[in-house]
Amino acid sequence: MILHARHLVVVLAVGAVALVMCGCSDGPKTYPIQVKVLDGTGNPIPHAVVTLKSEDTNLIARGEAGDDGVAEVRTATEGQAAIDSKSPLGAVAGVHKVAVASPPNRGDPDEPSKLPVVFPKYSAFDTSGLQITVETGSNPPFEVKVEAR
Repeated sequence: MILHARHLVVVLAVGAVALVMCGCSDGPKTYPIQVKVLDGTGNPIPHAVVTLKSEDTNLIARGEAGDDGVAEVRTATEGQAAIDSKSPLGAVAGVHKVAVASPPNRGDPDEPSKLPVVFPKYSAFDTSGLQITVETGSNPPFEVKVEAR
């Protein structure tokens, strides 16, 4: 029995070292947020793509609004090639620059989209002039207004 106990100790020690070395974690601490995208008259822009960039960490969070213009964002973790359903829900605390892009055209590529087109200046962090501050804990829904046609 002593030999088996030693094996167990060795296996547990090797496992602990492996966890530390791989840097396994749940990723950055994020806080669920909603961003409602509105046009200049206060109407929601359905399916607009919202992208946040943390000024502290440069982490990117992204989400697509639903029919009601409200997007829930997910944050890319270090080394993650794309944001997907496995990405942490929410954004890290702090100030974020905001970019908003027009909804993707999922219909016939030869037909123009019937969804609003967000002015191009809002699709880049440096020209949008938009920012939000995510607090630790719960956050009220954020509203961002953009020009669209």
